[in-house]
Parts: sequence; structure tokens; C-alpha cells
Amino acid sequence: MAKGDREILKADLDDGYTPLANLILEALAMAKMSGVQKGLCMFLFRRTYGWGKKEDEITLKEFAEGVNSSISYVSKQLKQLIEWNVVIRTKYEPGKTPAYTFNTRVAQWDKGCINVQGLNERIKQGLYKCSKQGLNKKARVEHSETIDTPGFEGPSKESIKEIYKDSTCLSNDKQDADSVPPSDSPPTNQQIIAELTQEYRKTEGIVPEKSDYAFIGNCYNKYGYDLTLEAIYTLQTRMAAGFIPDKPKIYLLGILKNARGDPLINAASSSESVYDNLF
Repeated sequence: MAKGDREILKADLDDGYTPLANLILEALAMAKMSGVQKGLCMFLFRRTYGWGKKEDEITLKEFAEGVNSSISYVSKQLKQLIEWNVVIRTKYEPGKTPAYTFNTRVAQWDKGCINVQGLNERIKQGLYKCSKQGLNKKARVEHSETIDTPGFEGPSKESIKEIYKDSTCLSNDKQDADSVPPSDSPPTNQQIIAELTQEYRKTEGIVPEKSDYAFIGNCYNKYGYDLTLEAIYTLQTRMAAGFIPDKPKIYLLGILKNARGDPLINAASSSESVYDNLF
């Protein structure tokens, strides 16, 4: 890394900072999440609290670039965070970028990713208190007892700067960029289509067919990964709510066409056996 790059990547509060409640950091440190999942949370913090707002519209591509991973892998990890109630998708309309927020109520997180009782015990035991003495009162940041605050009522900028300047609890600011492990190789189109097909087949009420892979492949080739995945999510949501289309593939294609403004298809006169002609 060039010297100039090191200067650019040196953290300085004057360049901006993200206020975050202590409890969120404590919960994430203890949470049973993968590195990419925690990275997604950090990226969401940066895009929301880093700009003084609770939610933001973020594409899967942006999430993937933010954690240096593939879109297909990130979509799985993000979906898991949503299922755990750690991340909340606050707005979704077909064809538009979804909006996301971080759930600051740790007690509402799924027990599969966090031991809330264990976290409370560690807080009471004083695990998160700094072991070094000598910090001035201005630099001390007391533990927040509420998990409802998304981080806007944290310490002042001046007190944070004092911590960065004086605290010996912080690690050395030098970091070897070569120590960062490289991301996995980008998946092939065949792998992406296979993953989308698998997601489609998870839809409640869908009966797997041999034509699924070819159909989803056509959707992916024409509409791209993001739109196809979001269309599958829309289909899953509607079918889980009790709506059962006569022809799920034709209905899914209708969602995609509607999202992009393409001419709609006449499902009544279409046959799934000739869906290739519908693209």
C-alpha cells in the first residue's frame, strides 16, 4: 500500500464518525454470526447512522461491494439477518430499491443468533469496562442501559476524540492490508441460476419441475439477479399469505415484467410448456 493510501485510510474523527450505542457493539461481538453477516450490519450502520438517519435504500450490489463478497452469497446472508430480526426491510416495492434498518431492540433478535440472558449477565459482571485506568472523566463513556437508542445519543464528538487520543485500550492504528483474507471467487452464471432456482423451489406451494432451472435462467438472463430474486421474494410472500396462482412461473414472470414496465402477458392463454416464447 502506498504511503498516500495509508494516510487516506487513517481513521480521523474530523472526517466523520458513526455514533453507535455500546450495547449494539456488545451484542454483535457475542452474536453467532458469520463475518459477512457482521460486515453487512456494519455497512448498514455506515449508510444509516453514519448519515444521521434510521433507514436507507440499499441494493444487493451495494451490500455485496460493501463487504467485498458476491451478490448471491450476500443475498443469503442478508436474508438470514432478516429472518433473525436483526435487520428489518422497511420498504419494498417490485422494481424499486428496498429500504433497510437495523433492529436496535436486541431482545427481539432470534435466540439462534444471540444469547440475551448471557449478554445481560456479562453486562452486569462489568465485562465491557475498560481495564486500564487513568482516563479523564471527559473521555469515559458509560454503558448504555437501553437497547432502544440507535446510537444518536452517544458521547459528543469531543469526548470520542479524547478516547481515540488518550485511551491505551485501543489497538495500534497500523494494520497490514495483506492480512485481510481475499474474498471468494465470483460464482459462475450456472451457480447463480442454481441458487435462484433453489430459492424459487423453497416457495410454499411450489412443486419442483425439470423446467425450473431453464425458466429461472431465462429470467436471470433478461432481468438480472436483483430483480429476479426480489420477484421470487414477492411470490413467496404472496403465496405464504394464501394466494395460489394457477401458473406460478407465468405469475412470477408477470411480476418481473411489471417491475420493469414490460408489456404484461395473458396468463390465461399461455402455457407453461411454452414459457420460453414469453421472454
